[in-house]
Amino acid sequence: MVEVTSEKTRHEDLSDKKGKYLRLRVEEYFLFDPYGDYLDPRLQGYRIERGRYMPMTPEPNGSLLSRTTGLLLESEGLKLRLVDPATGERLLWSEEKDEEIARLRRELERRAQE
Repeated sequence: MVEVTSEKTRHEDLSDKKGKYLRLRVEEYFLFDPYGDYLDPRLQGYRIERGRYMPMTPEPNGSLLSRTTGLLLESEGLKLRLVDPATGERLLWSEEKDEEIARLRRELERRAQE
């Protein structure tokens, strides 16, 4: 579970929601503060250990490894980036996928005209 926190939601994200997710046995709980106004560090993660949420230890660059997905979560600008730790491949955001599809279409059209 990933929550984007804000001034309005930060107290609920750190208390009420955390308790609800624990009761639902959500194995991992991540909080992200895009602007870095309310959380330090702005990306935090918790994992159920011994029946309660324990803080996850970040990687040296501040990213967090999700055991559930096998992916790294990294803050990149105002967004979260998912990264395959085995290959370093960055999963594309939807707008990046759209741009890549448009680029490939242009390339195919160019080749078809040759």
